[in-house]
Formats: sequence, structure tokens, C-alpha cells
Amino acid sequence: MKGLKLFTHSVRMVFGNLKEVVQIFLVPTLLTIGCIAAAGLSLGINPKLLLSGAKINILNPGGGQFLLFFLFLLLFAFLALWTAVAWHRFILLDERPKGFIPPLKINQMVRYLGLSLLITLILILPALVLLSIGGFVAVALFQSFGIWAFVGINVLLSTIGMTAFLCLSPVLPEAEIGGKPHINDAILATSGAVGAIFICAALPTLFSQAFYYLPLLVAKVSIPFAVGIQHAANLLVGMVSLSIMTTIYGHYVEGRELS
Repeated sequence: MKGLKLFTHSVRMVFGNLKEVVQIFLVPTLLTIGCIAAAGLSLGINPKLLLSGAKINILNPGGGQFLLFFLFLLLFAFLALWTAVAWHRFILLDERPKGFIPPLKINQMVRYLGLSLLITLILILPALVLLSIGGFVAVALFQSFGIWAFVGINVLLSTIGMTAFLCLSPVLPEAEIGGKPHINDAILATSGAVGAIFICAALPTLFSQAFYYLPLLVAKVSIPFAVGIQHAANLLVGMVSLSIMTTIYGHYVEGRELS
């Protein structure tokens, strides 16, 4: 199946380049973890409470706290863009990192951000419609299937959303290698591959769901270990998702073979 080939190729892309993975992702990931912890602390949230199941109350946060939290979010976005651009350029242009600091391409990062926002704007209305329909369906099925109705609907909607994003995503790596990306070209390139992309999108979505609940269970034994599992799972899903976008662009736009 083409969808499975897309996914396995993307996974091999990550595990077959472990040296470059460490060089590109290690420093930004450590900084990201620091941002998450600092953002929580800026609102008075103890990191140990995040997975403990305890109720978190934020009492009377000041304007300075929200400003600091917003600045941490901006830094988090910067780090995400930094690694995304570096990874696309490494895979598509063989632009290898030197040392443990990925190449910093500000112009490409700005283009990546702009195109990501454009895709978000295109998809936001259909997403709201699907969420409304999914909510009604989940409520209707709740008596028969319980909480699994919400889990199933969530997985389905997440997969549909990721599929739509991936069908438009070729504009992102194309922008990073100096091309002239157009949404219409991305749609034409992936129009015959929606089924394969749906299957490819379903696998990391299921993985994300599985590792959403696992840290909650592990937290009952060891909160630090649970936090570690959560960050590792998020990082792996993020790297594979970036690789899926790169694979889709390479295969459907550049015509590269799937090994």
C-alpha cells in the first residue's frame, strides 16, 4: 500500500540519519523543554503537577505573567521553525548541519511561517464544521460506546485534519529549497493520492493518541519518567511528521522513488 510505503520511508528517513537527527534536533529540543517549563512557571504552574492528575488553578495572573508566557510561546514557535527548515533542507538539498547548531535561515523561516498560517486559514472553516459534526456524533454514540466514542471520533477527525494539511504541505518544503510554492500546485500534485496520504496520516495520529494516555499512567509511578516519555513521544511524532511532509513533496512533486 502506498500509504504504508510513505510512512515507512519517512520513519527510515529519521532512523537512518541519527547523527543528523541529533545535530538538528538536540539543542532546539532542550531549549523547547526549557521554554515549556518556564512558560508554566511564569503562570505559577509546578511542572510536577502537569501529569499528576491534580487540579491546576491559576489565580489572578497578572499582565506581566501573560506577556512572559506569550514571549515563551514565540520562542517555542521560533525553535519549531528552526528545526523544520533545517530538516527539509538536509533531506532535499543534503545541507548537513555542522556541529550541534542547525543552520539558521531566517528568510526561509519567515516564509515557512507565512505559508503555515495560510494553510491554517484555508483549513480553519472546514475544521470547525467537522468538529461540530464530530461532537454531535460522539455525543450520540456515547451511551453505546462510552468514552471510546470520543476517542474514536477524535482519532478520525485528527486524521482527516492531518490528511488535509499534508495535501497542502508541499508548499512548505518547496519554499525552503528556493522554489515558488503555490497552493493550487500542491493540490494538483496530491489530488490523486488522498487515500494514501490518509493512511500515512492515520499512523502517527494513532501513535500520538497512544502516547497521550501512557504518560498519565506512568505518572502514578514516576512523574519525571512520565514527562520524559511525553517529550520523547512528541519529538518522535514531530520528526516523523516533518519527514512525511518531505517525503510527500519529494515523491509527488519531484518524482523521487520510495525506497
